[in-house]
Amino acid sequence: MTRTWALAAAGVALLFTSTLGLGIWLRQPRVVPEVLLAAPGGRTVKLSSFRGKWLVVYFGYTGCPDACPTGLADLSAELKRLGPARDRVQVALVTLDPDHDRPDDLGSYVRYFDPTFTALVPGVDALGRLERHFGATHREVIEKGSRRIDHTLDFFLVNPRGVLKTRFLLPLPPGVLRRYLELPSR
Repeated sequence: MTRTWALAAAGVALLFTSTLGLGIWLRQPRVVPEVLLAAPGGRTVKLSSFRGKWLVVYFGYTGCPDACPTGLADLSAELKRLGPARDRVQVALVTLDPDHDRPDDLGSYVRYFDPTFTALVPGVDALGRLERHFGATHREVIEKGSRRIDHTLDFFLVNPRGVLKTRFLLPLPPGVLRRYLELPSR
């Protein structure tokens, strides 16, 4: 009889903790969602197209006056510090302005920072889904006839299996990718 009560109590405790969201210890990995994205050259890709490499995802747009160019330049410098291991990483800029950023124009923009960077243009629904998954946000602001998009400044690191690993806020800490790729210090 005592064992039955103990099992019942354990079951109730498990149900109670998972109902309250305290079952965080059993949380599943966050695999990136499968949404279609327009890429330069008329191609359509999914983030899973980059499996097998570490993927750095950044949400931005070509009209960004400071954060995006600074962040992409920092990321380019960080990748150069990786040396030959640089080939293990792919960077993708997902535009927050799909009405204005066309895939080929966005592709030219990101290649200015690094010729291997890729540009992705989601549809409105896909953008919302990606932002929810990564925990990113943006909002359009119009002041004195000028338009800007305020947005999350983080880089998101996805492992080669397509699972969101972590996020980094600008400025990018030197050597951070080297540590995540488990490369020896220089």
